[in-house]
Amino acid sequence: MVTRREDDTLQGILRIFYRKLQFTEKILLYTYLIDMTGYTFLLTIYLLVSGRFVTNVASLALILFPIISGITMYIPFLLS
Repeated sequence: MVTRREDDTLQGILRIFYRKLQFTEKILLYTYLIDMTGYTFLLTIYLLVSGRFVTNVASLALILFPIISGITMYIPFLLS
């Protein structure tokens, strides 16, 4: 039987990352996740209801910008 270390899986890596966060960083992480979930949900509803889904997908860069900028906040921490 093979024993797995905690950092062998993505869940383990994220668990280690989460444990190292300070209280204020955890609050900022939760705020970011809630904000991006709401933002994505509202934008998806808008794209579907407007009836011009193909035209609106052209603005995908504007949709992805906050998500990418939020992810890049944590890249230096993950690499250390």
